[in-house]
Amino acid sequence: MGTRPSAGRAIRSRWILIAIMIVSLGILSTTVASAPSPLVGISFAASALIFTLALILAGRITIALERARRAARPPIEADNSFPILSRVFRRQPRLARQPQQPRRRSALPGIWHR
Repeated sequence: MGTRPSAGRAIRSRWILIAIMIVSLGILSTTVASAPSPLVGISFAASALIFTLALILAGRITIALERARRAARPPIEADNSFPILSRVFRRQPRLARQPQQPRRRSALPGIWHR
């Protein structure tokens, strides 16, 4: 795939976390369907905690991989291969922002005036 070893390790860790999420979600659904008891309650709490932690960690890994992918991508150079697109998507110059007056509070709570 052409990724660095650290990226490969992160991808592998993400897939392991996804597998852990699938297993813990299966245990969670089994405990919901079973008869109530203290052991079922402990199993439910543990599997819900494991699922939540694995979800958070997999999300963090995915965000880090996406940021690294975007940073490694070369910038797109402006070429004139489609001149009609450059005319269609031409950016208009922005108008200068007018300085706003500070807002002051009115006598009524929660209402602001300019």
